[in-house]
Order: sequence, then structure tokens, then C-alpha cells
Amino acid sequence: MQQNDYKNSYIKANQAYQISLKYVGESNLLTLCSIQQIGRIYLFSGDIVKAENTIEQTYKMFQKYRGENDEYTLDESTDYTSLLIQKRDYQKAIEIGEMVLEKWNQKNLSKDNQTYALILSNLGMAYNKQTYNYKKAIEYYEKSLEVKKKILGENSPFVVNAKIDLAHAYDWADNKPKATEILESVIQNNNEESNGDLERAYINLSVCYSAADKYDKALAILKKSGKHRT
Repeated sequence: MQQNDYKNSYIKANQAYQISLKYVGESNLLTLCSIQQIGRIYLFSGDIVKAENTIEQTYKMFQKYRGENDEYTLDESTDYTSLLIQKRDYQKAIEIGEMVLEKWNQKNLSKDNQTYALILSNLGMAYNKQTYNYKKAIEYYEKSLEVKKKILGENSPFVVNAKIDLAHAYDWADNKPKATEILESVIQNNNEESNGDLERAYINLSVCYSAADKYDKALAILKKSGKHRT
């Protein structure tokens, strides 16, 4: 999404928020979801300062009006952990993520939705980057991948990206054969529908080939990467 698209999305979301605030009040779920959308726009556009202010405010509003254990509050918690990861506060992201996961399971909420998949993938990323607990990272990435495949289908770009994240964790865990297997499958099965972040797949696979002294393959895959970009 281009910056102009984010700007237009923000204008529409802010209009919805102001209307909701005026006619149904701050505590209404419609108002809360409107300001939640603004925080997500800031986060996805890379405006971390505005995202931080908005998401932290929204998180407190959900806690105040919906309660700590409400499903909508837990959903907003995933935005908060995403923000913490962007800020590289991985330890706090793990703490919040594990708390949300525990409450999600205690309430027996559906595990077949994108919020649950995001909880798991955020934990995988935080463990991978902060504690170098690759076993935990792989565990959460694999669970997130299974959820995404179930609800989005094998060809979804989000599923492709989840596979690349999983391969990256295996690579960092020094299991390059497994990482190579996943990345080769991603590239081989690529089509227009399942595009995803293929550039990252090509680069990571070339690194795996180089580590295995397969320099010809590494060079060949980088050349394919160049063709993919064009």
C-alpha cells in the first residue's frame, strides 16, 4: 500500500471515529473499533510514534470499557504486541503475548481466526529475535502456519509469508536442510495468487545453499530472484 493510500485510509477511519464518538460515545464498541483501525493504519504505514500513542491509548480504552478478559481487548492486545515488536521490545512482547494466549485458551475462544494466528506468529517472531529460543519460535510459527492454511488456504500470500518466517527460524536454529526444504517448496509452488514475499525466500534460500557450499545453486537462485523482480 502506498503512502497516499494510508493517508486516505486514515482520513476515512478518523471520520468514522469522530462520528462514533459524537453520536454513541467513547465507550461504545463502534468507537473503540474505529480508533483501533486508526492505530493499525499508523502501524502498517510505519509511523511508529503515532502508532504507539494511538495503540497504547486504545489498549487502555478497551481494558477500561470492555475488561481485561474480553475478546475484543485480547484482539487489541495483538496490535500492542505487534507494536512492541516494531519497537524491538521483544521481552515485553513475549510477556503480553503469552498472557493473551493463556486467556484466549482459558476462554475457549475460536482458534480458527486471524487474531489467534497473529498471537502465535508474534510470539514466534519475539522468541526468535529476543531470547534466541528457536525451539519456541518454531513451535509458534508452525502453529500459526497451520491456522492460516486452514482459514486462508494454501495459496494465500499470508500462508507463503508464514512459511518463509518458519524457514527463517529453522535457519537460525542451524537446521538449514529443513529451511532449504521449506524455501524450495515455496518457490517451486509459487503462482500469481500466492505471491507473498518471494524476494525474501530467494535471498534466504541462496544463504542456505552458500552455507552448504552449493555456490552454483546459490548463484542460480539469485539470478532467478532478479528475473522475479522484473
